[in-house]
Amino acid sequence: MMDIAIEQVLTARYRTSAEGDRHTNILREGLALSTQAATARLAIGRSLSVRDSKLDAGNIASIDAKCRDVQGQTLFGVGEVAAWIGLIVTHSQLYGNPIQLFDDFRNAVRFHWHCGAHFLSIDWKENDENYDRFVQFLITRRTALPDELYRTSSGSK
Repeated sequence: MMDIAIEQVLTARYRTSAEGDRHTNILREGLALSTQAATARLAIGRSLSVRDSKLDAGNIASIDAKCRDVQGQTLFGVGEVAAWIGLIVTHSQLYGNPIQLFDDFRNAVRFHWHCGAHFLSIDWKENDENYDRFVQFLITRRTALPDELYRTSSGSK
């Protein structure tokens, strides 16, 4: 794994696909979120909750980057950027796609934003586009991360 400079992450610009952007805008309006970045963070987090989301060169290459770009500082926030880097890099390592270059990190962001926006759009529709039901669903759903992470985080082995 390479060292990723926080400054590089904050100053870089990130995009998702045209489809991811469409889902992002629908969700932003439906959830009354003020910015695209707020919705993108929710989408990236949703994608990171999925076990082995098939982040590989072939899947990334099939996802266009046709949305308007967002600066890293706006997307991740200065105070939270280290946590986002850790989550994205750890997910990539956990599922056999370690981030070697900064472009790998940028591609991972594009991939997770795209996939997460798609997942959230499905979640939104399955909850009848009802804000309260959707939020309750997100709060109570268990991520699909490996069981050993739950055992170690709860103190049991």
